[in-house]
This record gives sequence, structure tokens and C-alpha cells, in this order.
Amino acid sequence: MSFVFSFMGRKSLPPSDSLTAAEGYKSLDFEQSHNFKNIYICIRIRMGRRLKKMKPGYTAIIIFFLALVALPGCKDIEGSFRPESFGNTKEENQMVQAITEKYGDLTARGDPRLLEAMMTSEVVNFIPVDKVAKYSKDSENLIAWFVYDNFNNDEIEIEWKYLDEGHVIHTFVSRTGDNFGRGAFILEQPEAGWPLGQYQVRISARGVEDTISFEVIDGATISGPLDILSGIEDDEPEEAIYEEDGFGRVHDIEGNEYKTVTINSQEWMAENLRTTKYNDGTDIPYVTENSAWANLDTGAFCWYDNDESYRDSYGALYNWHAVNLGKLCPSGWRVPTDSDWKILKGTVDTQFGVDDPVWDEISSRSGSDAGQKLKSCRQANSPLGEDCKTTAHPRWAGGTHHGTDDYGFSAFAGGFRHGGGFANLGSNGYWWTATKHEVSANSAWSHNLWFGTDGAGRNSNEKAYGFSVRCIRD
Repeated sequence: MSFVFSFMGRKSLPPSDSLTAAEGYKSLDFEQSHNFKNIYICIRIRMGRRLKKMKPGYTAIIIFFLALVALPGCKDIEGSFRPESFGNTKEENQMVQAITEKYGDLTARGDPRLLEAMMTSEVVNFIPVDKVAKYSKDSENLIAWFVYDNFNNDEIEIEWKYLDEGHVIHTFVSRTGDNFGRGAFILEQPEAGWPLGQYQVRISARGVEDTISFEVIDGATISGPLDILSGIEDDEPEEAIYEEDGFGRVHDIEGNEYKTVTINSQEWMAENLRTTKYNDGTDIPYVTENSAWANLDTGAFCWYDNDESYRDSYGALYNWHAVNLGKLCPSGWRVPTDSDWKILKGTVDTQFGVDDPVWDEISSRSGSDAGQKLKSCRQANSPLGEDCKTTAHPRWAGGTHHGTDDYGFSAFAGGFRHGGGFANLGSNGYWWTATKHEVSANSAWSHNLWFGTDGAGRNSNEKAYGFSVRCIRD
């Protein structure tokens, strides 16, 4: 039987370390004189999860233990490993497919190989999100990621070196698993930041060796997409995982988790999207200046009032150009169309059905209560009391119309952005559709909820506006 081992090591440098020649460190002398702490290797093993939609030649690779095994004293690295989704994400399946197509059947025995090795800014479920060529001197972590094949519980050495002074910063020593696996090793930033210059990571075991060279610069980190994934299509869409609270769960490219809810066979996110990356891993431009935002004809996002503290409460605001690229939502999910929203409102409304032409109208029809059903109950003066009556964000502004959230959709008023700034946080919620206006080339359809009515509206708006986004499952 073949086992897949994934391990991660992290090294924390003492506050006084600045990696300068004046510190007088080289290899072991440096480690002894600076009393390194907080070194740990985490191993997580799983077997027999699922092999759905995997291509021949690499299905046997994804074999996991049912139990988790951790080394004594091992500490979890937040966000680095999520057992519930291990082996089930788009990125995981893409990586296995790409490596198999490039190097052949990884289940076959042969000589040990180091297949892929790169620097990255972050790993999500042990998959790198990008390939870094140059790190900012202010980067919190330097992360080396690699894949090996045909090892047999061998000792593997990962040496970090600052080339400008010829100093070995630190050397990780660990053991591989049996056959195929991948590892991520993290060097944490010293208090004074990283010295500028050239660095190198050397990975060696059983007579094979690979090196990764990179630079630390006085500027922003420079990275690109994973070239190994070019041309690889999604084999398995990101699916919702249902938990005891009755909500599903789905994760975006950054690992953000969203509740999901099914209403009339439509599965919706029950939270506003907050990703800062498209689902191919590329960054969505973050634009703060109002004049620059107003003149954009390409995708962008922002936080309400340029305040990231609203991220988890209300999600991000995106212009329609970002929506139109078709890459905002997780794999297997998409931005809903104008028709999707009409079906949703017609399903929950007690007066107007799904096929009622009222949903084609602009603004809200008197007598409709779709907004009441879809809005979260959290409001400053909610008559429902308990957790519903609150002034803390997220919540709706006080008024005489109150959300009841009958279906768990939990809509909040994230406000919007226009050329002159931001408006209506807590009072109005606007959500883009994927449907452009039939006549106006500069407009697209949106759907809206307000604190002052029980109904739900529909409008065409300029594509430059910044609205919230919900995703729906394909």
C-alpha cells in the first residue's frame, strides 16, 4: 500500500536576529548561539477518503489514513491544513493531475526524485497559491514547497542560506513518507525584517538534490501563477460539505469558508463573497481611490469605506468587470444570473410566485415580502429579540420593517461604491448578477434589499459600481 505524507516545518527567528554578518552566525554555530525555539514538524496522514472523477494513472496516489497522527509536541499551523477538505479541493486535484501528466505514473516504483520545488507566499491545504520570484523585505514568511517521489521514510534536509554573506540561516531535518508526498517549510520573519539580497533553499535526500533561488527586495512581493497548472482543467468542482447546523460549507481559492443554503433546488452562498483572488489564483486589483475606481474598465474590489474590518461582516464590493470575467466564485460555482435571482425571490415570497411577471419590474412591488424572508434578523430594534436585536455589525439599520431570515439566506446590507465614494452600509444591500443590460452597454442587472421595505428590488446599474456578490452552485 502506498501512503501520502504531507508535512510542514516552521522556524521562528529570535527577535534580535537580523541575519547580518555582525551577528557572526554560520550553520550550527548560529543555531547554538541564538538558541532557536519553536521548531516543529507537523505530519498529517489520511487514508481511503474518496477517488471521485480522478483520471487513470493517478487515482491510486490519493490514499489517506482515516485517523490523524501528530508528532509529540506538534502544533497546528493555522490555515495550513484542513482535514475535512484534504483531497477534495479543486487545487488538490489540479496539482495531482498536473504532476502526473508531467512526470508519469507516480504509483510506480523507481529511483527517488524531487519533482517540483518553488517558493510561495502561502499554502492552502498544502497547495501553493502562487510562485514567488522576489519577496518583500516585510514578508511575514518565506515558504519553500516541494514534491517528492519514490522515497521510503528517508531523512530529508532543507537548508536555508543567505547567499550575500554565505551564511546558513537554518537547516530543517525531517523524514519523508513512503513513495509520493509534498512538504512546506516556513521561515518566519525576524523582528528587523529580512536583509535585502539573494537567498537559496537546498533540498536533499538519498542522493538527489534541488535548489530554489530567490531574492528579497525593498518593494512589493513579485509572484506569478503556478506554471505547472497551465492548461489543467477542473476535474472536480468545489462542493458544499453539510454539517450538523443544516448549512453547507464551501471554500474559495484563499480558503475562506462560506455557509451555503439550498432554496428550491438552488444552492446559494449564505454569506457575501470576500475573496481577493480569482479562482485561478491571480490577484483581483484592490483599488481605494474614488477617481481611479470610477474610471475602471477592468475588474477590481474594495472593502466598504476602504476598511478591511468589514470583511467578515459584509464581504467585499466588486465592480461588474470582475464579475464578467467568470472567475470570482469557487470552481463549480458561479455568479447568479438575473433569472436565478427572480427564481429565488419568487420561491420565498408569499404573494407572487416564481413565474409572476412582477419580478421583471424595476424596484419593489407593494405586498411582496421576499425581502423580509431573505434578510437576516439582526437589526438594531428587531422585535425578535435575543441574538436578532443588536447594534453590532453585521446588522440592518433600525426601522419598522424587520428581516425574519426564514430560509437561512442571511442577507445583510453591505452598501455600495460609486465614483464619489461609499453609501448605505446597514440600510441597503445590492448584489450583482452575471447578466448585462439588454440595451445599455455600460449597465448590468442587480438585485436589491432595503431596510425600509419588506419587498425586494431589481435595477440596472453602471458596471463601475461596487456591489456585493453571492455565488450559486452550477
